[in-house]
Amino acid sequence: MSHAVSGVGAAAGVRALGGRAVRPPRADRVLGVWGAQQPRGRAVRGGRAVPAWERGARGGACSLRAVAQEGGSGPVDGPVWTPPQGPGDVPGSLSRLRPWTGVLGLGQAMVDYAAQVDDAFLAELGLGAGIKGTRQVVGLETKNAVQDRIMEARSIRAGGSLTNTLLALARLGVRGDMACNIGSDLEGQLYRAELDRSGVGTLCEAPAGSSTGTVIVLTTPDAQRTMLSYTGTSSLLRFDAMLERAIVRSRVLVIEGYLWELPDTVDAIKRAVQVAKRHGVLVAFAASDVSCIRANRDAFLEFLSRDVQVLFANAEEAAMLAGPKYDGSAPAAAAALGARIPMVAVTDGSSGSVLRFNGVQEFIPSTVCNAVDTCGAGDAYAAGILYGIVNGLTTVECGDVASRVAAMVVAQQGSRLSAADADSVRQLYSAELHS
Repeated sequence: MSHAVSGVGAAAGVRALGGRAVRPPRADRVLGVWGAQQPRGRAVRGGRAVPAWERGARGGACSLRAVAQEGGSGPVDGPVWTPPQGPGDVPGSLSRLRPWTGVLGLGQAMVDYAAQVDDAFLAELGLGAGIKGTRQVVGLETKNAVQDRIMEARSIRAGGSLTNTLLALARLGVRGDMACNIGSDLEGQLYRAELDRSGVGTLCEAPAGSSTGTVIVLTTPDAQRTMLSYTGTSSLLRFDAMLERAIVRSRVLVIEGYLWELPDTVDAIKRAVQVAKRHGVLVAFAASDVSCIRANRDAFLEFLSRDVQVLFANAEEAAMLAGPKYDGSAPAAAAALGARIPMVAVTDGSSGSVLRFNGVQEFIPSTVCNAVDTCGAGDAYAAGILYGIVNGLTTVECGDVASRVAAMVVAQQGSRLSAADADSVRQLYSAELHS
């Protein structure tokens, strides 16, 4: 079956000239110079060095400070990029150093259990009517009971929304780390080993006697997915010196909205964001789920307005954040949220997606593909946007990459971007990234 995935079908903004593809001027490059050129070309302003990404891309108007001012209530407090000094650190060669990270994720470490079930199975769980197609937070006893029932018909792998995004980024060539907590159990060992094998670093604590978070994904024949989430040791996430150093050595910090379900983690998030702002690290936020927003809307809006430069949300999540009158209109919700946040990415399934950056809103049409499994499409889309940001692509180019990556994931079984598909994306943009 053909299915449309948010994004663009062909490389956007390309025109023909003498038989070759030529892209327009890069005045709308997202968030200035990010990536290999970040430490270069400093200027002095007010007696301090100003990093290139703050000034704007190659003289363009797309600086983070301008974006924040355009966003209205979410100003950035004049961050200054200051390279941390440590063994092997050489200022000016940031892109060549393995200790540097493109994207640091702060979220829940989860292990996914997936199984095909019928409606009768859901009814027998005794979790109440209407749970089909929803996400429910469950306790350890319920988690173990359901796992026992699907023992012979399940797949197991490291998962979680932010984890999926980092794994896709690794395939695309962007180094990422995950800061989280795992349990001192076999599931925790599986999670760490799978990320390490995939090229994603793990900053994981494993407290003795603790259990790893899990998500049990129950899919019925009508393709409805019911998710039972057990948070496990995620609630023990703490801010410490290791996390601070990881933030300083990153270009983008991505925070998972699910963490707001765990009150003890909010202090760690706030302290992490302050470190990011002091060192000029971009802060991105994934809305995660409407249930999180419903329970924490006021706190989310305050946080987004004050501390976040990039928001990822689907149409339903964006409407809930923006307010009831925006329900059903992704463009209107994106515009409303864009008054608070410099960059907003809102996906709307087959209706495409909306990217708003620096007060300019772009509609990204859907890419048509043969849909096999839509699980993880939003995570892949976020990976495409982050890939574009780290590599200094324009807004529309970011949308194009996100569209392609999401479509590739939807066209296969499972939520992981394949190595072959990732290679094709990198080859498509290799000339652009070196321009």
